[in-house]
Amino acid sequence: MFHKDIGFNVAVLLTNLSEHMPHDTRLQTFLELAESVLNYFQPYLGRIEIMGSAKRIERVYFEISESSRTQWEKPQVKMVKQGQFICMAPFTHETIERALQGHRQTLHHTQEMFKIAAQKSVRTAFKGGRRAR
Repeated sequence: MFHKDIGFNVAVLLTNLSEHMPHDTRLQTFLELAESVLNYFQPYLGRIEIMGSAKRIERVYFEISESSRTQWEKPQVKMVKQGQFICMAPFTHETIERALQGHRQTLHHTQEMFKIAAQKSVRTAFKGGRRAR
């Protein structure tokens, strides 16, 4: 676990530096040497951009767990994600309606996933109880 933490932190540091100093030749040497570390951790590296108090974009990096990556790649979630990116468009009546529709679909799909998960857990518990007898 300790080595994984160090590798992940190195990947965050190099990613952050490469975004802030993209043309620095000294950094390019480190990036080339650490290419395998960056490639290994890239799928687990999440980033959120926040508008700071100085009206500058601040980047916050975090680790994405394997279970979150698995959920993120499911077809239902991919479909919902496509509707969420509309929020970047200029606000017009049409884009607001499309965004609202996307949110309604998200809510609907989330409710359906919870229903399916609840049904599976009830079936599993029932099967488990029958086997124990």
